[in-house]
Amino acid sequence: MHIVIFCFATIFFCFWIKLRMAKVMVKDVADQGYKLDLERVKEVNDQIGEPRIPTFAIFIPIINLAVLLVYMSMFAKARALVTDQLFVLDCLKSKADNFIKSEKEQQCGKPNV
Repeated sequence: MHIVIFCFATIFFCFWIKLRMAKVMVKDVADQGYKLDLERVKEVNDQIGEPRIPTFAIFIPIINLAVLLVYMSMFAKARALVTDQLFVLDCLKSKADNFIKSEKEQQCGKPNV
C-alpha cells in the first residue's frame, strides 16, 4: 500500500512542479511588462516541437523525479533567456498597448459631460 501511495505522490508532485515552473515563467514575463500571446506560442510549439518523454516515464516513480530534475535544471539555466527568446519568436505582447486600449474603451463608454 505504501508503494502505491508513493507512486501517486511522485506523479502529483511532478505535475505540481511543472505547473509551478510555468507560473514562474509567466510571472517573469509579466514583470518585464509583457504578456504571452498563447495562439502564437501554440503555433511556434507546433513548428518546433517539444522534446517528448515516453509516456510510461511519467508514471514510474524514480524516473519521473529524475526527468523533473533535468527539466528544472534546464529551466534554471535558461530562465534569464526565456523572455528574450519569446520576444524574438514574436510570442509576447506589450501590456502597455493593451492597457491603453482598455482605457480608451472605458473613456468612450463613460464620456464626461
